[in-house]
Amino acid sequence: MTDEIAMRLSGFFFLFIIAASIAGRILGYKLDDYDADARLQSISGSPGKFKTSVFLLLLEHACIIALGVSLFVAFGSYNPVLGIVWIVVRTGESLLHFQSEIGYWILLKLAGQYSAGGDDERKAAVEAARSVLLAKNHRFNQAMVLFGVGTLAYSIVFVVYGVVPAPIAWMGIGIGVLVAVGWGLRLVKPMVVSLAYLGGALTLVFEVIIGVWLLLASPVIY
Repeated sequence: MTDEIAMRLSGFFFLFIIAASIAGRILGYKLDDYDADARLQSISGSPGKFKTSVFLLLLEHACIIALGVSLFVAFGSYNPVLGIVWIVVRTGESLLHFQSEIGYWILLKLAGQYSAGGDDERKAAVEAARSVLLAKNHRFNQAMVLFGVGTLAYSIVFVVYGVVPAPIAWMGIGIGVLVAVGWGLRLVKPMVVSLAYLGGALTLVFEVIIGVWLLLASPVIY
């Protein structure tokens, strides 16, 4: 794989990850989801949407690993140590997400128990679902801290070696710090959301910009 192809692939992965994430959430996948009763009712009413949303998120998580690799191929030669850092932490991020989705899938079975059972069965399903949601939200917080560290690592390379425009590179550094700190605070105080959500919103803007730039900046490959 040449550096040019790796750049283009990185741009594609940035944009595809965003698209898959948005599509999954349109189909019903939620963050900060603590209402187990409402979640089971939603899944029971639209199991197909639930399955599709989880599939899209699994595909997104796989692309996170692929993005780390493609960025390393494109830019790792500038600073191999930081390149290894972003591969390791973003792979760790993806594995945490995979673990969450495996647990989240159990909600499909619990939703069937909820809709078909009596009062005791419904209560048991809600309690089990609540535990699943709490574990998922905690792992998501951990994954976002790793995401912030990974973003910071490759953005430092972008700034130091001038391989992307300085405004984009510095934006990446700011967002990496903001996300790592914001979601790190959520691990201590789960209801602290403002800083974390600000980082999440700015991440969306940054990854669209860097994704488009990586797709268009390198020469056309024939």
